[in-house]
Amino acid sequence: MLKKARSIAPKDEKVKDTLFEVYRAQADTAYQNGSSKMDVSDTTAAKQFFVQADRLYKEADDINPGLSDISFQLGMTAYELSQLDHQHQQELIQEAAADYQTVLKTNPADVDVLYNLTLVLRDLGQYKEAHDFAIRLVDLKPEEGLYRQILGRIEDKLGNKQGLLSGLVFGNALKNGAKQDVSLAKVQSEKSGADVRRRYMENGNPDEILTWNDSAGQEYDIWFYWTRGEGFGFVGGKEKFQTAFAPDGVLSVPKADLMPKGASKVISGTVANGSDHQYNYVRVQFSLLDDTDQEIGRASAGVENVGSRANANFEIPLDKNQEKATKVKLVDVIGY
Repeated sequence: MLKKARSIAPKDEKVKDTLFEVYRAQADTAYQNGSSKMDVSDTTAAKQFFVQADRLYKEADDINPGLSDISFQLGMTAYELSQLDHQHQQELIQEAAADYQTVLKTNPADVDVLYNLTLVLRDLGQYKEAHDFAIRLVDLKPEEGLYRQILGRIEDKLGNKQGLLSGLVFGNALKNGAKQDVSLAKVQSEKSGADVRRRYMENGNPDEILTWNDSAGQEYDIWFYWTRGEGFGFVGGKEKFQTAFAPDGVLSVPKADLMPKGASKVISGTVANGSDHQYNYVRVQFSLLDDTDQEIGRASAGVENVGSRANANFEIPLDKNQEKATKVKLVDVIGY
């Protein structure tokens, strides 16, 4: 019935929009049903629902090609099917990777997509490519311990044992470590040996100190300098581990205005880099609010090559579904 309606009026934009929304809604329902069946270990029914979801998402993509949210769902569906269809597992995993990479072409800083793609490439044994995306994850979200653990395990696959240990130590400290009073760093440096003392003399007080004990009882003291993009790990007062990443907390949006432009609206603003780091890509994301301060959607923009201590302008055009917004609120600004 849906295909027949489209064939009768192939150029009618209203018909196309309606069909797209119907296919997407039906695909979402099928995917959710598949996930529910997986939760109760009914893999036969789950596979049927995921096959249905895959077909419906592809119908939606055929009507409106290349939309990020559809490509993301296609990737997730293909990966779920790869766990249920062992005969075609490699083919489906490769399909998932291709779908995720399609999303990254328009949003290179989508953390959920980067996470999924890193794991998919790891499963395919493409460790060099997985490594590159894992580094980007850490740059975008340096305080997320899980991403550091994943990076460490991929380093191991590439033969870098020190990289494995570094990823696990910093990752476990972020996930399970106990916070210490950073004002005591000077006292600690005077008591803990030459390495800690040297690090304190060179860098000053860290932004965060964590203490973590592994399963054998070994204690690790971790110093993070978030705004400098550096971290150091000490064992018994000796510096054993280092990490470098894109500085955290140095990107800001000093200006962002919602304004008319022609018959539509845009968000016009400026992103500022308060560090010496050169960012290849910065993403700004806003919540769109109506007159009652209810969120009606989100809008984002990417800015390439934001230099050291530099500002860069951006403009985000709103689509017809977003133009009811009367104000905007910054959600985040991240970069790598």
